[in-house]
Amino acid sequence: MKLIYAATIILVHVIFIVQTYAHICMINPQQRGPMNISTAGNPTCFRHGDPCGGQKFDGKIHKHITAGETFFVKWQQNYNHYEVGFPGYMDISYAAGNESQPFIVLAVVMDFYAYAQSHQQNYTIPVTIPNITCSHCVLRIRYNSHKPGETPFIQCSDVSFGQHNGDHDRLIAGKEAYRGWKEWQSQLQRLPKEASDYLKLAALLSARSFASSSTNYIYGISASPFDRNEATYVKIDTATGEVIKLSTLGVPLNNKFRIYTAKEAINYVAIQAFCYVNKNNMLFNILHRNGDANTIPRSLIALDRTSGATKLNTTLSQEASTLGAINAIMDDEEGGFITLQIIEAPKKPGQFTFLVSRLNLQPKLFQPIINSEYEPLYVNFLWSTLDTKNKICYILMGNENSGNKLLARLYVFHYGTEPQIKVVTLDVSSYTIGAIHFYKKTGELLAISPGIAPRENFMRAPAWHLVSINPKTGHITKKFDVAPRGAFRPVFSGNIAYINENDDKLYYRFEVLDAPVDVIASIDLRTKAVSYSKLGYYRHIKNMFSTTQ
Repeated sequence: MKLIYAATIILVHVIFIVQTYAHICMINPQQRGPMNISTAGNPTCFRHGDPCGGQKFDGKIHKHITAGETFFVKWQQNYNHYEVGFPGYMDISYAAGNESQPFIVLAVVMDFYAYAQSHQQNYTIPVTIPNITCSHCVLRIRYNSHKPGETPFIQCSDVSFGQHNGDHDRLIAGKEAYRGWKEWQSQLQRLPKEASDYLKLAALLSARSFASSSTNYIYGISASPFDRNEATYVKIDTATGEVIKLSTLGVPLNNKFRIYTAKEAINYVAIQAFCYVNKNNMLFNILHRNGDANTIPRSLIALDRTSGATKLNTTLSQEASTLGAINAIMDDEEGGFITLQIIEAPKKPGQFTFLVSRLNLQPKLFQPIINSEYEPLYVNFLWSTLDTKNKICYILMGNENSGNKLLARLYVFHYGTEPQIKVVTLDVSSYTIGAIHFYKKTGELLAISPGIAPRENFMRAPAWHLVSINPKTGHITKKFDVAPRGAFRPVFSGNIAYINENDDKLYYRFEVLDAPVDVIASIDLRTKAVSYSKLGYYRHIKNMFSTTQ
C-alpha cells in the first residue's frame, strides 16, 4: 500500500539514531552480571539480544531450585513502555543446560499501563519448576513491550534443578517459598472500595463534595474482584462515588498479575483503545481474542452505554490489522471511525509513521487517509481527540526517552477533502500533560496538568490546573486552578475521556496522597467550580468516560 505524505513540520532538530530505555532486572534468582534497581532506567537493567542480553556465563551457579515444585521468580520492570492498543508482555522460561539449548516458556505476564515510563514495578510470580535434574540450567526473564523502536529486553540466571540437598536446603527453600507466597499475595490484595477512615482531606473534600447522589455518572470497565478471567462494565456516581455493576464481559481487563501458561489463549480488553459513540449510545472497545501475546488485537465489541448489553462483537478488516495494531479509535460522528496506527518503515528500522485512516463496520471499510513523515523518537502515544466539525484529529505523542521531562508533540491531522499534517513541539516548561480534550463550544484543546514534570525536586502533591493547548504554537497556558497543593499525587492515570458539552463538565480521577483512595473531580468549564465525589477506590476501573452530551 502506498502512503501519501503531506506534512508541515515545526521542529527544532531531528534525531536519527535512537536508544530506547525499557528495562528489566532479575532479582531472584539473581541475574548474570551486576544489578542495581535503586533508580529507574538503570543500565544494569538495560540488556537485550538473544539469548541472554549479551551476558556470558561466569562459571557460577547462583541458586539450587527443587525440581517439580513451585518457585517464586522475582524481577523488576525498571522502566515501563506500555503500548496502547497492543500491550507487551514479560515471560519466564528455562533452558535445560546452557543458553545454547532451546528455552521453554513457563509463564507469561501481560504488561500494564503505568502512565509513567519511569515507573518501577516489582513482580513475584509462582512457576512450577520442571521435574528434571540438571547441574546447570538457565532461567530467563524477557520483556517484549511491543513499543516502536524496542527489541526484547532479557536477563538470565544460572541455576540447578534437582532434589533437596539435606535438611538445610529444605529449610532455606521453605523460607524462600513462604516469603515468595507473601509477596505474591500482597500483589493480589484488593484494597477496600470504601476508605472512610482516611480523614486527612476531610476539610478539603467536605467543603466541595456533593451531599447526595447525582444524576451524573462516569462509565468504565472494571477488573473483577472475584474472577481475574473476566471484567465488568460499571458506572460511578460522581457524587457518592458508588460503583454500580451493569454487566459482565466474557474477557478480562489487561491484568498485570494474571499469569498465562505458554500455550494458553490470551484474551483481554485493550486499555484506552476505545471510544463512545453518542449517536447510538454505545461504547466501542478493541479486544484481544485468542492467539498469543504477540498476536495483534483484531476484535471490536460494542456495549450499550446504559445497560451494558453487548450489541456488537465483530472482527476488524484484515487490511487494518495487517498494517499494525490500532492504537486509537475515534467517533467521526458520520457513522464511522477515525483510527491511528504506528507503523515501522519497511526499509528503515527504528523509523515510524503515524497513519490516520477511516474505518467503517457496515459495510466493512478500511481507508488510509494520511500519514506522517517517519519519526524515531516521539513514538509514545498518549491520547487523541477529534474536532469533527473541521475534520481535525489531534494526536498527543510523548518522547520515548523523556521519562522525567515528559517532552511531547502535538500531531494535527486534517482528514477532510484536503488532508494535511502539522507537527508542533509543545512547551512543557511550566505545564506537562498526559491527555487532550477538544471542547466543541470554544474550539479549545484542554488538559489537566500538575505543573512541571516530576523531577527529583518535584512536589509529591502539587497543585493541579486546567490548561489550554495552542495547536499552532505549542504554548500551554493555565486557565484556572483545579486542586490545591498537598492533596493529590502527580500521576496522569486519572484522565477520563470526553467533555460533557451539555453540562460543560470535564472529569478527572485524583489519587489521594499517602492513602489508597481516590476521588472523582467534576470540573465546570463555564463557572470554574470544582466538586469532588466521596472517597472511593477506582484505580482498577479503566477506559473511563463521560457522555459527550
